[in-house]
Amino acid sequence: MATNRALDPDLTERIRAATLALVAERGYRDLRLDDVAARVGTSKQALYRRFPSKPELIADAVRAFSIATQSNPPRTGSLRRDLIAVLGGTMRSLERTPLGAVLRALVAEERDDVLARVLTDVEGARRRLLRTVLETARDRGEIARDRDLELDIDMLLGPAYVRTLVRRTGTERTLAERIVDTWLSGAARS
Repeated sequence: MATNRALDPDLTERIRAATLALVAERGYRDLRLDDVAARVGTSKQALYRRFPSKPELIADAVRAFSIATQSNPPRTGSLRRDLIAVLGGTMRSLERTPLGAVLRALVAEERDDVLARVLTDVEGARRRLLRTVLETARDRGEIARDRDLELDIDMLLGPAYVRTLVRRTGTERTLAERIVDTWLSGAARS
């Protein structure tokens, strides 16, 4: 029997947190909704009242986490410092939060349209942040106006993603600086 009572937002947040933790621990395929419900101390029906499927639950949890941890574009006045801040934040998020393990698990499930969309959304948010930084630098005259910003973003994010999501080697403290300095050596205006 359907009811009109509002869903408890605290319970929804606990479900999201448990979902991320369990996907990080077990991977996508081994995540069972019964385990999410048990970790939260609720029923599986409480999950289904909020999310119609396992992919929808995971996608919502990833989006909510991504939104909660997304920062505004840095405005240090220096392209180098702004890029280091964005890349450093990206790498820290992928290494020190459940997000990295969850994204690795979801990449393997790209055949699922819901999960593929959430990966695109999360990556798109990082791209928009970098695009803002690069457009600001272009407006200040720090990089050429005719730069292919999409390619520049690929070149900046690529090493961070490969190290954290593909190779799983982790990143050393200076990697963001080295990526930015290498990129800047080819991108700086003469």
